[in-house]
Amino acid sequence: MPFVIDTIKEYIAVGLMIGSVSFFLCMLIYLFIYKKIMNGKKMLNYKKALILSIFIAYIYLVLNTTIFANFRNVMSSGINLELFNSYRKVLYRFTNSIVWRDITLNILMFVPFGFLLPLLNKVFYKPYVTLMLSFLFTIGIEITQLIIKVGAYDVDDIFNNFLGSIIGYCLVMSFLSSKFNKNINKPKYFLIYFILLIIIVLSFLGYYIFCFIH
Repeated sequence: MPFVIDTIKEYIAVGLMIGSVSFFLCMLIYLFIYKKIMNGKKMLNYKKALILSIFIAYIYLVLNTTIFANFRNVMSSGINLELFNSYRKVLYRFTNSIVWRDITLNILMFVPFGFLLPLLNKVFYKPYVTLMLSFLFTIGIEITQLIIKVGAYDVDDIFNNFLGSIIGYCLVMSFLSSKFNKNINKPKYFLIYFILLIIIVLSFLGYYIFCFIH
């Protein structure tokens, strides 16, 4: 777990740097190209520009972690088409911290994907839009790894990435549909998203505890 925390801290630091550069470029394009050269009249939504910059930084970090870093190291770990294989490994060998680390990081890595998209545009409020994009993105990463032979094509990675997206989506939609958001106050949807989020988190923690005492 300390390794996971250190890794997240490192990614946050790099992400802040890339996000800052992305935001600066957005401002540059808007103020000097769109406003001055093109004489654009539409006002920029600075919050959306900031979220877009964060999303760009996030996508870069994901691609760098899953493809670019492995490509530089020219490493390949083969193919795993057996779903939940990693979960069975930790069930019988709980001390296998590397497997737990990979499961946890693969889930956490895609939480921002499900969280940030609904903040960018209302079209992503629809669960099938956000989650379908998430599924296609993680599939694309795994297929790319398979084609260029870096990393490993692992169906468990696809499952964990998708699970992370669901957690991120339920988290942000719980807030967007809660009483704290006056624009979209829909308690019925809040309960659905919040309950689903609690079920997923408690199920994962329950399995972790079960493996520990097994």
